[in-house]
Amino acid sequence: MVKVFLKSFIVFSLSLMLNTHASAAIKKSPQFIKVKIASNLKQLKLSGHNITKKDLTNQTTRKYRGNKSIYFNCKPRRTKLQHRPSVLIASLKVGKGLISWDKSSYKGDLLVVTNNQHSGCDLINNVSLEDYISSLLAKEMNSRWHIEALKAQAVAARSYAHQKIESQSLSETRRFKAPYDIVNSERYQVSGGFQDATARTIQAASETAGEILITTKGDNLVPIFYHADCGGRTVLPKEVWGVDYPDYRSVKCVTPGRKKDNSWKVEISMMQWMRFITWYKNKNKLSPNKSRIKIYTDRKSRSYLKVVIDKKVRKIPKSQIRRFFGHKKISSSYFVFKRTGRFYSLFGAGRGHGVGMSQIGALYLAKDGMNYRQILKHFYPGFKIQKIY
Repeated sequence: MVKVFLKSFIVFSLSLMLNTHASAAIKKSPQFIKVKIASNLKQLKLSGHNITKKDLTNQTTRKYRGNKSIYFNCKPRRTKLQHRPSVLIASLKVGKGLISWDKSSYKGDLLVVTNNQHSGCDLINNVSLEDYISSLLAKEMNSRWHIEALKAQAVAARSYAHQKIESQSLSETRRFKAPYDIVNSERYQVSGGFQDATARTIQAASETAGEILITTKGDNLVPIFYHADCGGRTVLPKEVWGVDYPDYRSVKCVTPGRKKDNSWKVEISMMQWMRFITWYKNKNKLSPNKSRIKIYTDRKSRSYLKVVIDKKVRKIPKSQIRRFFGHKKISSSYFVFKRTGRFYSLFGAGRGHGVGMSQIGALYLAKDGMNYRQILKHFYPGFKIQKIY
């Protein structure tokens, strides 16, 4: 057993790179991606066969023969500073083998770092981009789905990951750069471990290896978004997040042969609606005084709700209504808002933010005979496929 106590630190000398809105240059070389797979751990155990461990607290390297478990005690370090740069504690690798943590196994290296508040350890998997995509496909899409849908997902997810790598948009503060490129979470992309990859996901990643989507104007990189299920038409990033990324277009979600209905209904009480209006006023620095509110007749295809607040017509993005009440309550921003008795009712369809490729739509287009390039062209008509390695 090896115990590492966080008594001394070596600070990353990392500089802040481009922010999330910036375009990035395209590199034509194989890539590795640093994925944060766990946060704020107080203790952890990493296991593998013939592990090589680099201890960065004292600049030593040690090799272990046979099966070995290495333990880390990540007790919080007392500091008056709330935010400090993350510090690399150790790097572990096993050559061509796997390293195990929490019942999962991983290719590549596992890095143990302090989080920026020094309240525990973060665990980062430094893995090839193609191995990352192979495990991700089983999490972001059903691995048994049509191979052309899986390949379309592979290109979209690789594009999103590549943009994160190149833009370095996850910097923790303006002074320090994050020691990872992406986080394994629904906010970004959900990936898995070695055991999650299947023959079909490996095939989809292999047959699209190195392919990403770039803008047709200037060959720039922008985030490539996708979602679970479109309600009727895709929406633009500006309608959801207020950021106008170039070359995105709203397209019809074609789902030929679909049998299952994707519609839903949600009721909101008058009190809940007034809480939202109060939140909206505070957010937009409007008068807190109570005033009569008029809601115009809505349409499902409209991305905003027309409301009279303080005697002025305002367009409230439906994405803000969804954000306030939660994604679990309101499945998508594709809905029509109606007064029904003592409640306001939202009649909607689809699931997810609605930007970019619909995964369900991709499945049905694949079943209808489209290949992955045609599927991507349908959902991203303003983009082209570029092979970067």
